[in-house]
Amino acid sequence: YTLGPQQQNVGDNESSRHSIWTIYGAMHLATFPLDVQRTIYEPELRVKTNGRYFLLYLASHCLLEREQAFHHLAAIGPAHYGGSCSGDMVDGRAPHNASRTPGQIQGRREWAFNKNIFPDYRFALVMENSNDQGYISEKIINAFLGGTVPIWSGTTEISTIFNDRAFVYYDPQNPQAAMDRVAYLEANRTAYEDVLHEPILANGNRTVQDFFSFQDQVGGGKLKWEIRSKMGY
Repeated sequence: YTLGPQQQNVGDNESSRHSIWTIYGAMHLATFPLDVQRTIYEPELRVKTNGRYFLLYLASHCLLEREQAFHHLAAIGPAHYGGSCSGDMVDGRAPHNASRTPGQIQGRREWAFNKNIFPDYRFALVMENSNDQGYISEKIINAFLGGTVPIWSGTTEISTIFNDRAFVYYDPQNPQAAMDRVAYLEANRTAYEDVLHEPILANGNRTVQDFFSFQDQVGGGKLKWEIRSKMGY
């Protein structure tokens, strides 16, 4: 979102003297209790998966690029799907290595709490609905909150906010790079654990202040007070 009037000669996804650019995913995170939010902000509090299963795919809006990604990833190991999408858009059936998750999935209206099933998985396929500038939704955040390693696709602006060593970036135009990365991490437990211990945010407290500080207790409330100021309070 851009809060405030769009300024000439300022990019769509830049803040200016008159406007603030922020991401929906950060607003979503602000709805959680502070102790949950801190698992994103503070590296030592990052949630860690129990690693019981390989990969989870949760989607009810079946897009070909996501379905193809699930097909590719299911070739690495037994993969689970939990929504109505199962990878069958590719050739009319779910991948050979794919099956419905044995866990409990929250109802669609409770999608914000799908993070509760991620701790059973080493990876989660959480690609955005589209690759648009500035579009970073709750998907990658829910995966981080659940302790898994996100496999994410969308705008490359993601690296402005999230540490690109803490997740796997999936480029539908070059899927092999992500496939190789996931296969390597799946075969090398030490390398996988290194990813789990990476800080989630790209620039620590500066990132917290710039993108997540909607409350006084988070980054000194920098965004909160900037927004209030621009509204005339």
